[in-house]
Amino acid sequence: MLEDHLVEALHLLKKQPQHRCKMEIDLLVHFTQELPFFKQYQNSENGLQIHHECCKHMYLERFQATDIVFHVDSIGTKFYVILDGQVEVLIKRRGYDELESVRILRQGESFGELALIHRQPRLATIRCVNNCYFAVLDKQQFQYILHYEQTKKIEQNIDYFAQISIFNQLNRTQLTQIYLNSFLYEYEKNQIVLQEGEKSDSFLIVKTGLFQVRKQMNKSSPLILFEIGELQVFGFYYLFNKIPYEYSIICLSSKGQIYKIHRTSLIEKIFERHTEDLEKHMQEINCYVNYKVHQEQNTHLKYPRYFQIKTSCDQDKEIQEERVKSCKSKEYKNQNLKSRSELIRQKMDTMIEQSKRKLGLKSSLPKLNSLFEIFLKSHRGFKDSQRQNLSSLKESLTRQFGSSSHFYHNEDQPINPFITFRSSSPTMKNQGRHFLTLKPQNSQRTIVKSSQHFNQNLQFQEYNTPKHQKNYISLSPNVIKLKVYKH
Repeated sequence: MLEDHLVEALHLLKKQPQHRCKMEIDLLVHFTQELPFFKQYQNSENGLQIHHECCKHMYLERFQATDIVFHVDSIGTKFYVILDGQVEVLIKRRGYDELESVRILRQGESFGELALIHRQPRLATIRCVNNCYFAVLDKQQFQYILHYEQTKKIEQNIDYFAQISIFNQLNRTQLTQIYLNSFLYEYEKNQIVLQEGEKSDSFLIVKTGLFQVRKQMNKSSPLILFEIGELQVFGFYYLFNKIPYEYSIICLSSKGQIYKIHRTSLIEKIFERHTEDLEKHMQEINCYVNYKVHQEQNTHLKYPRYFQIKTSCDQDKEIQEERVKSCKSKEYKNQNLKSRSELIRQKMDTMIEQSKRKLGLKSSLPKLNSLFEIFLKSHRGFKDSQRQNLSSLKESLTRQFGSSSHFYHNEDQPINPFITFRSSSPTMKNQGRHFLTLKPQNSQRTIVKSSQHFNQNLQFQEYNTPKHQKNYISLSPNVIKLKVYKH
């Protein structure tokens, strides 16, 4: 599906250029400003003017899938910008009848400028991959609007060729001829550029990306020799001597571009100048390859099992072995966890026994207050039996807990279940002293009065009646004297 702004642009381009008004041209500039062809001119001084003039004079052409836009060696009269779709660039190869696919051009790219600038036949055939829409400029309008900018772009590519060492002694005209005789190929990752044993019909110049040179030693795995990158040349020697390629080249980067230059009379002159250099260069490569082959053979002999071809049975065995190892590792981890928990329990038991021996306590221990028992039961990591044996609990009878005290009861006296603990108490009428309070269920306030001697009486004072009534209850001598006031 075409985008909305592109649909509007196609609708405007259907109108003849001479019938477009200024508002329609401005809309067309707005709808096509994101196309790569026009985006490249945005930073230039007259970029907006170029874009405006193109939209003023361009018109629309449509082609179906597999249609030929133009053939190789035909006369060029038009320049094309791809608005939607993809086209394939096909070139001739010496000794082959079929055309070879060089690259794919996509939305926003252009083609057809070389024949218009240099006034020569088309160098390639353009075939549509799918349904395509083109914005087209005639030769006259192209010369008026884009000739200077496209010529400058070509000059930049020729400057790139001038950086290569084998072209140092060539003048500008010769470099231009080599550029016009070159074709830019695009490759994706792991795509084969050259195959070992193929007939050499061109040499390579890397423009972008990284490529790997290999030699096939056996069916299992090739021998990796070295890598080539930007501005590096490969295959010059094979094209000069007219022998097949001895190595393969594969693209390593996600995308890569390589110029392929075919043999011409000018290239033959370059060969004559660099004959000795080519021989030395090839000898160095062969020496390096022999060294790598010898090294690879030694590793095969020392570690043969790493170079054996694995069958499906061997792969199944490896998978089963990995599963067994994973199961064993899980069991080992579980055993470690169990053994660790047992060690912790043993250490806790030894600590409890040591604390018993130090304090010299008997087997019968005093019972704890119910509130403190609840507190201990909520603590993790110990059993109820172990909590009672901890040395931290076998201290004084009035151990500090928060802002109040813990109380121990004698075995002779049962634990009072209805008394609850309070953290503070108001000031009572007893010489201005503060006392700890306990709140029973019958809403009485029980005040613990400090005393030097233990008494056996518990006194209750009730304020409900005008007359005070006193009752006495006999308690164990281990319980201190309590006064109870009811409001």
